[in-house]
Amino acid sequence: MPVGWFWFLSALVPVIGLVKIGAQAIADRYTYMPLVGLFVALAWGMSELVNRWRYRRVALSVLAAASVLACGIVTSLQLPCWRDTEALCRHALRVTSGNYLAHYVLGSTLLQKGRVDEAKTEFALALRMGPGFSPALSGLGRALLREGKDTEAAAWFNQTLELFPQHPVAHYLLAGLLVRQNKLDEATRHFEEALRSNPALFEAQYELARLLVARGNPDAGLPHALAALRLAPDSPEAYVGVGSALLAQGKPRDALPHFQAALKSGPEFAAARLGYSKALLGLGKLEEAEVHLRNALRAQPDNTEGHRLLAEVYAAEKRTRELRDEYTQMVRLAPNWPEPLNNLAWLLATHPNAEFRDGAEAVSLAERACQLTGGTNLAMLATLAAAYAEANRFPDAVSTQQKVCALAAAQGQSGPAETFKSRLELYQSGTAYRSP
Repeated sequence: MPVGWFWFLSALVPVIGLVKIGAQAIADRYTYMPLVGLFVALAWGMSELVNRWRYRRVALSVLAAASVLACGIVTSLQLPCWRDTEALCRHALRVTSGNYLAHYVLGSTLLQKGRVDEAKTEFALALRMGPGFSPALSGLGRALLREGKDTEAAAWFNQTLELFPQHPVAHYLLAGLLVRQNKLDEATRHFEEALRSNPALFEAQYELARLLVARGNPDAGLPHALAALRLAPDSPEAYVGVGSALLAQGKPRDALPHFQAALKSGPEFAAARLGYSKALLGLGKLEEAEVHLRNALRAQPDNTEGHRLLAEVYAAEKRTRELRDEYTQMVRLAPNWPEPLNNLAWLLATHPNAEFRDGAEAVSLAERACQLTGGTNLAMLATLAAAYAEANRFPDAVSTQQKVCALAAAQGQSGPAETFKSRLELYQSGTAYRSP
């Protein structure tokens, strides 16, 4: 009895508030170790108590069976509370009061399930019970993002940062919102702030790497991509991040193993297959790249980047029919993307084989590309001039090509200026241009 009793008292010391452990004052788990002492006292004490009973074996057997049965019944009643996170949180809220943490966790769980309105209610309750509880603030922001209310979400994230300037998740979520708004400098700053507070935040490392690579700064992006890979060595996204940074540095051979690793971790990950194809293209392995691109497009037929890369393969192999079809697909999928509009217009206006030329369609595409770029892109203006010439609109071709020559001279591009001048002479003579 003394051993069990003193075990119980000694094990209670660390969890009775003399030393604070976390935010909670009490918790069921605090009884696990102390109760061992009481069970020791009960087991050995019961043995001594019944030692002289005549039918002690029968009595103990019945008592043990009844105890096991009672434990089984209570366990069956308790198990539904542990079915999943939502059930556990709702049970916690039934048996406690002022439990803002349970409201927050329940809100996060509901948000993951797409039940946004219910999640917002739980986050609001968490804030009412725990004013300034930063996870609930950022949770409301996440819920507003799900609803597409970017302005309101940004307000919540900023409010979180006013209360907690170093809150890494708020910085990270606000950075992602700013990326969508194309405020890339501000987004970069918030990603960096998030990582300054928590360098182990995988999402911030990965997204910052992507942003820096997309902005043409792979040297700065690579360390963040490598950090993301160290944090999540099994993540296909992390491998793609490293591979993309290396590819942007002009190192397709170094990038290839990372894309291969990404494909092993996530065989259906389209970004990994596209990255792998880019690396193969960089190494001149066109046939192998085509196989992977076709597989990627089979899984995601509307992936414009996949069509663009496949068009690169067909252009390198001079497979005009397939190239035209890919450009057509890209224009259909992204009608406001100037590059495929221009490329298809150029093919239809200047191809040596009349089978592939269509002056009227080329003019329509080229005019659209120039409209989207504000009429200031040399290459697209030159395509428009060639399209006018193919459509026998030579006065338009001449005037457009004169703009091209003037713009090239103003920009100091002496090499292209000579090429543009020779085309102008062709149009002035009533001859359309044919690409070599």
